[in-house]
Amino acid sequence: MSYPKSTSPPPTKPPEPFVSTDSVHSEPPSITQVPASSNLNLPRAVKWSKDHPQSQIHLNVSTLEQMSTTVYCFVSKIEPKKVTEALEGPFWVEAMQEELLQFERNNVWTLTLLPVGKSAISTKWVLRNKKVENGIVVRNKVRLVAQGYCQEEGIDYEETFSSVARLEAIRIFLAYAAYRDFKVYRMDAKFAILNGKLYEEVYVKQPLRFESEEYPNHVYFIRKALYGLMQAPRAWYEWLSGFLHSHNVHICITDITLFYKKIHDEILLVQIYVDDIIFGSTDVSICKEFECLMQNEFEMSIMGELTFFLALQVKQSSEGIFVNQAKYIQDLLKKYKLTKVYPMRTPMAPNLKLDKDFSGGCVECKLYKGIIGSLLYLTASRPDIIFATCICARYQSDPKESHLSGVKIILRYLKKTPCFGMWYPLCWID
Repeated sequence: MSYPKSTSPPPTKPPEPFVSTDSVHSEPPSITQVPASSNLNLPRAVKWSKDHPQSQIHLNVSTLEQMSTTVYCFVSKIEPKKVTEALEGPFWVEAMQEELLQFERNNVWTLTLLPVGKSAISTKWVLRNKKVENGIVVRNKVRLVAQGYCQEEGIDYEETFSSVARLEAIRIFLAYAAYRDFKVYRMDAKFAILNGKLYEEVYVKQPLRFESEEYPNHVYFIRKALYGLMQAPRAWYEWLSGFLHSHNVHICITDITLFYKKIHDEILLVQIYVDDIIFGSTDVSICKEFECLMQNEFEMSIMGELTFFLALQVKQSSEGIFVNQAKYIQDLLKKYKLTKVYPMRTPMAPNLKLDKDFSGGCVECKLYKGIIGSLLYLTASRPDIIFATCICARYQSDPKESHLSGVKIILRYLKKTPCFGMWYPLCWID
C-alpha cells in the first residue's frame, strides 16, 4: 500500500517491542546519531535513532534474531569451498554434526590405533546445496568422503561395479505408469551408503577440524561403507537388494535396478538410482505399505509425487505424464553464455553440411565435448535434437569453428523451445 508523500497515516496499533539480546549500536552513538529523548529510558536493545523513532514505524519490526536467521538463509545458499568457511555458518555446522552423528548411529567406524603395515586413507568434507525444480535451496547437504583413489585394488577392495538406472529405463517406467494410470512417487535415502557392509580391512584418518582431543593420532577402522570408497556403491546396492528380496520385492530380469512385487492383479514397481528411489503401484495402499517398510529400515525423505528427478521435470495429471528438461536447458544456456542469443526455429540450419574442415579455426576440445555431452543428456526428453546432436558429435576429436557454430544452432533452437518434451498419454483400458 502506498501513501501520499505529504501525509502519513497514524498507526492503528503500536508495534510490538523490539526484543533482542544484542545492542542496536555496535559502538557508542556519535553526535549525529543521538537517540530520541523518548527512548533514552528504554533498554539499549529497544533504543532507536532520532531519525527513526519507534512511533513512526508502521510495519512489524524484525528482531535481531529474525534478521540473523534471514542473513544465514542467504549465506546457506552459497556453497563453501573450504571447511573453515563452512564452520562460520550454523546451518553447515549442523549438517556436519548430523553427518557424524549418523556414523555413530550406524556403527560405521571405530577409533583405534593404526596397525603396523597398514595405511590410512584421507577424508574430505564435500559441501553441496540440494535444490528443487525451481532452483530453490532446500537442504545444505554435507558428506564426509574418503579419498578412494588412494585405495589399492586387491588389498582395499575387490568388486566395485554397481548398476544405476538408465534414463531409457526411467522413461519406460513413466510410460508404463501412464499406461496403467497410477501415480509415481519419490523417496530419498538420506545416508544410504552408510548401510552397506564392508568385508575388507579399511582405515581412514579423522575428519578435518573434528579430530578427537583425547586421541588425536588415532584412525578410524571402517565397519560399513563410506562415501568415496571404491566398493561403497556396490555394498549399498547389495544391502538394499537383499532387504527388498527378503520382503518379496524381486529384481527384474531385464534391469537389475528395477524391482517389482505382484499381489493378485496389482503390481508395485520400484526403480533405484543409488540413493534416489521412485516407485508406484496400481493400488495406493501398496505404495503406503512400501513407504512404511522403507522408513522402518532406513532414514528416508518422502518427497511425495514425482516432479523432478535427474534433471527431468515430470508433470503428472489425470490425462497422462509429461516430461521435459526446461530448467536444465536454462542452466545450459546460462553456463555457455547464450541466454541473449537470437533463437532458431530448427535444430539445424537449412543446407548445412558439416565436414572435417581442415582449414577452419580450432576450438577447445574440452568446451566442445562438454556441450555435446550436455546435449546428449537432453535427448532423454528431446528426440527432436538427436539427429543434429549426433552429426555434431562426430567431430569431438578435432572440432573447428564451423562445428561449434552448428552446436550453437542447436542451443539457439533449445532457447526457443525450452518447454518441449515427451508426452505419455493415459491409455489403459480394462
